[in-house]
Formats: sequence, C-alpha cells, structure tokens
Amino acid sequence: MVRGIIVVLAVAFTSSIAVSLLIANLTPYFASSTTVSLLAAILLVFLMFTPTIGVLAACKITGESPLRYGLSELSLKEVKKPFFIKILILIAKVYGSAFTKKQYTLIAIIYVYILSVLNTLVYYIVHGYSPPIFEAIRTLFPIVPEKFIPIVASGLLVNALVNGIVGLLPALGEEACWRGFLLDKFAERLGFTKAALLVGIIWGLWHSPLILIVGYEYGVKYPDPKALVGVLVFTVLCVTLGYFFAWLRSKSGTATVPALAHSVYNGAAGLLIVTYWNEDLLYAGGVGVPAIVSLTIFLLLLSFLKVFRKEL
Repeated sequence: MVRGIIVVLAVAFTSSIAVSLLIANLTPYFASSTTVSLLAAILLVFLMFTPTIGVLAACKITGESPLRYGLSELSLKEVKKPFFIKILILIAKVYGSAFTKKQYTLIAIIYVYILSVLNTLVYYIVHGYSPPIFEAIRTLFPIVPEKFIPIVASGLLVNALVNGIVGLLPALGEEACWRGFLLDKFAERLGFTKAALLVGIIWGLWHSPLILIVGYEYGVKYPDPKALVGVLVFTVLCVTLGYFFAWLRSKSGTATVPALAHSVYNGAAGLLIVTYWNEDLLYAGGVGVPAIVSLTIFLLLLSFLKVFRKEL
C-alpha cells in the first residue's frame, strides 16, 4: 500500500512542479502572448493526466489492476480489436459510465447551478444587494461590446455542461487518482470520511506549485504573502469540493461521475465568479472564500436531503 502511494504522489507532485516551472519560463522564449497562452493550456491539460500516469506506474510495480479503483466499467479484457479501436471503445465507455448513473449523473451536472444560486444569496446577505453580474462580465471580458454582454452571460450558463462533456477525459486523468486509487487506499486504513478529507488536502497542495510559481487562479506569486493565502484558500476549497466528489464516487461506484462533476466545475468557473463578484479572486465565487461558503451550505443541504429521504 505505502509503496504505491509514494509512487503516485512522487509522479504527481514532480509533474506539478515541472509543469509550473515550464509555464513560468515560457514568456522569454515566445514573443506572442497567444502562443504562450496556448502552450500553457496544453501543459495544464497534460498535467491533469499525470496523477493517473502515477497510478499506472504504481500498479505496474505492485502488480495490481488500476481498474479496481473505481474504473471497473472501463475494462477492455474481452475486446479483441486493434489498439486504435480499443482507445475509441475506452473513450466511449468513459462517457457511457459517467452519463448513465441516473440521479448521480444529474447531481454531478446541476450542482454548479445550485452553487451559483447560493453564491447570489450569500452575496445578497453580505452586501444587501444582488451581485453586479453584468459589471463583472464587463470586467472579466473587457473587449466584448456592451450589446453582447447578455450573450456572454448565456454562454457562462451553457459552458458548464459543454466543458463537462469536452473536459471529461482530462478530469478523469485526475479523478482516477484522487477519488479512485488514493481514496480507496486511504479508506482501507482511515475510513471514508478521513480518507476523503486527506485526499482533498493532497489535491489542493498538488496545485500549490502552480499558485506559488505561476500565479495560478489568484494572479500573485511567491514571495508575495498573498500567494501563500491562495494556497490555503485553494486547499480548503479542494477539501470541501473533494468531499462532494468522494461522495459521488461512493454512491455511483465509479470515478467517472466525480470526473464529470470536476469537469463541470471547471467549466462553471466564470458563472460562479460573476454570481459572487469581487475583483480579488480570493474573495470571489469559483476559487475564493465565498465558493467555500456556498459549497459548505450545499453539502449541508445534501446531508439534510439524505436524512429526509431516510425518514420517508
């Protein structure tokens, strides 16, 4: 058990540091900011797959099958096809697994819209008025003409679902490790709740090189003290969000559903930011303190509904 965990963490964190350093040093070599942004995006997508690369390496060393960690529905054991066809079948199985878990698939998709409503309510309670959504969109997208602001707002609503579909595979690249391999390994010794919280901490800290070296999410780098605050806030966010993803894994029996929820959350970032707007993203929805508050309320509501269902 310990050897496999060490291998996974070594691959994941080494990759996070290496990718962060690469992104931080792209600008001196490329004059075009568009080229830098594109290469950074490619590196970030690659980084999302590295936790699963770690799982594959660990399972190779220990002689286990990675499919036993929330991926049993993706088995290709009986498929006698060329390699390329097997890859296509595997992708089809991923989507089939994620989108056929009835209420859990539904929850994995709609929860971000519930969070956006909670963001709005919390903003109103704190400030005494509704969030300035159109003003936030103007700030986030300054080159968009005024008349197109409503279209952008509609796009933010749709983007969560679109990214849920498009970004599912990279998200599974993370979740096969976080809510697959590591959750199962830690749960064997610690039980579900402690394992879910511990994996959330690891998941948050895995992003810390990006925050400290690149200025990921919050726009400040180390040694600015605010970058350290960013690591703390992002880690607490990952613990809260990760507990929900772990719950989805437990209920659905597969890591593909939390991967769907993960991908949907990534796509809903803009929506969650504008529904609790602050120019300092540490205090905005999406990746800031308000996101933690709304997620906590959501988890409490989820807990209440489970109890209510039992009473019925």
